[in-house]
Amino acid sequence: MKMGQLGISFTRLSHSQRPSEEGASQEHQAEAETKTAGNNAAFTLDDLMLQWLAMCNRMPQQYSGLAARMKNMNPAILDMPAVEVVVPNEIILTEMEQIKGRLLRTLKDNLHNSEITLSLRVAEQGEKVKILTRREQFEQLSKDNEAVEKLRAAFDLELA
Repeated sequence: MKMGQLGISFTRLSHSQRPSEEGASQEHQAEAETKTAGNNAAFTLDDLMLQWLAMCNRMPQQYSGLAARMKNMNPAILDMPAVEVVVPNEIILTEMEQIKGRLLRTLKDNLHNSEITLSLRVAEQGEKVKILTRREQFEQLSKDNEAVEKLRAAFDLELA
């Protein structure tokens, strides 16, 4: 017995798929798309946030900068299937408009609701929220929760 015959490799898997299996997997995929098209499941804001962050984490490398900015955005449910995302500026709005179709398709698939609509708009002056640095986040946390400050003092910790 040779070492190459032990276990499963990607090469062996790709060569072992028969045409009948290939056709069956295409039929299964078509069935899944048909089921998704008729789904109108209700979803919560928590479900939306979870799928939004998961989508940002799965975005391709070429969109890594945009994905990092999108993680700081909070989509909101306006009227059950209508989702709105407030973006900080026109530049990000333009970038997101280019991939809006993919974003919408991903949300529809993962939230199992084919009636979802996605609207993007630029934040008004009063809506803009400053994104805190790690140090500012820690200072805010220790100000809000004195137990965190006690832990920092007890262990003589410093934020790097």
